Amino acid sequence: MGATILRGYSINSDIIFKVEAENSLISVKQASPLGLVANELITNALKYAFPAKRKGEIVLRYKINNEKQVDLTISDYGIGIPAGFNTQEADSLGLRLVHTIVENQLNGSVDVESNNGTKFTIKFNIEN
Repeated sequence: MGATILRGYSINSDIIFKVEAENSLISVKQASPLGLVANELITNALKYAFPAKRKGEIVLRYKINNEKQVDLTISDYGIGIPAGFNTQEADSLGLRLVHTIVENQLNGSVDVESNNGTKFTIKFNIEN
């Protein structure tokens, strides 16, 4: 997915995209909203994390923990989110949708950190 998004943007080629994902199955009911969320967060990283042709890296990690819980992190090593920026109350429709989709469709949580870039952690339980 990341490579497809990278091709869709006329960005500098010094951005590396890495995927670290376990092979696991989740329902289409959960995979579709998760794909939308991942697309939005990767797109935001490409648009905002690396201004002025800055080199960088975006990492997508997908794992299932022992409790049958998905743990998806999308990290960039860019400029980070400004201090005091609240992604839940942002003017950005995309970030508000990320929270709404994760909380209402996946019954999960979104955690955001900004330290040496930005890291979004999405957690939700796999449906049986």
